[in-house]
Amino acid sequence: DTIEAYTTAGSHEKLAWPIDDDGFPTALVHPDLQDKDYLPLHPGDPVFLNRDGTVITYDGDDTVYPIFINEAGYYYASSGRGIGLTRKIDLAVPPPAGDASSP
Repeated sequence: DTIEAYTTAGSHEKLAWPIDDDGFPTALVHPDLQDKDYLPLHPGDPVFLNRDGTVITYDGDDTVYPIFINEAGYYYASSGRGIGLTRKIDLAVPPPAGDASSP
């Protein structure tokens, strides 16, 4: 048997917020991504919406699973500004001890 789990997509990998010269965010989370933690984000999917209405898309090579989308604590450089990225993995689950089906 297996169970789905999530692991970081890389060492502290995040989708960085677009920022201005003073370090303030210049875009909002795209409405299609808002509240979609742990749902697949595919290359080309919308991520941010600039104030002028232009869309910034995910330019990664693989599907990832974002977490902490629009989390206020991650607006600041000191907290590693951005949206966290994870990958879905399958972990093997051993049978319970004493289970007749265990080897």
